[in-house]
Amino acid sequence: MNRKQFWLLAVLCMATSLLGGGLVTLMFQGTPAWAKQNVMNVVSARKFQLVGQDGVIRGLWHIDSEKDIRLQLSDGEGYPRMFLTVTENGHSDISVFSEDLNGCATMTLTEDGDGIVLVRNKDGKIVIGLATDTGNNGGMVSVYNKTGEEVAQLRVDDYGNGVVGAFNRKGTGRTLQPGP
Repeated sequence: MNRKQFWLLAVLCMATSLLGGGLVTLMFQGTPAWAKQNVMNVVSARKFQLVGQDGVIRGLWHIDSEKDIRLQLSDGEGYPRMFLTVTENGHSDISVFSEDLNGCATMTLTEDGDGIVLVRNKDGKIVIGLATDTGNNGGMVSVYNKTGEEVAQLRVDDYGNGVVGAFNRKGTGRTLQPGP
């Protein structure tokens, strides 16, 4: 093989390689693995955690041991500040906690559809209660003293009239009801 034949063979090999590679690329072209976007229609899990860059769990969405669905949101130190809960039988509530984790406000919707809002002080005692009246008359507001006794009440009577009550810590007091 002389020099001229060698160069001809080298050029033909290179041309064949380029042509073959191009042809294979056109015939079997796919999307590169890094360019694929895997979008799932359904994700199934029993628990999801949202973790901050520092490793602290800031959010948690799970089904607890009592089969209640719960969404928990926590502060930067991992202390829970808010819960959203739906029980297996339809009872649902939202609870928001104070910085010291003692004070709390809870909004609840019972299985019967009655709404309740409770506000607790730093000692965990109820100080304000708002509720729908179980007799379907309307709403009710109750105010409690620091020892937990109801001392004031605003509600609707059976006829749709407003009733105001003020009581001492022993439960005795006066109720102002509409008259004729």
